[in-house]
Amino acid sequence: MNVLPYGLGVSLGLDWTAQTTALELSGNLAQYEARGVLLDVTIGSFDVVRLGFAWTRAEAAPLLFGQVNFFDEFDVCFLRTQRLIEIRRKVFSGVSS
Repeated sequence: MNVLPYGLGVSLGLDWTAQTTALELSGNLAQYEARGVLLDVTIGSFDVVRLGFAWTRAEAAPLLFGQVNFFDEFDVCFLRTQRLIEIRRKVFSGVSS
């Protein structure tokens, strides 16, 4: 799941009380309240994409991109030995019947 730290959400102009979809996080963020938000995001030179985030009250949480739905929209290749991350917009092809 994509995770948005509280302070970053406030910096983006989000209003905590206006978000009504409660979410539960796990692990070290399980103790913090979280709300679901949708944001239109631009990554590099790619077109805008709508991503869903768990906006957490945790101030120290990092910005995380996860299976839902960052990796549904982008293919990411990690080349550790080269210290390189390659991000490509996933190409969706229609299925003919």
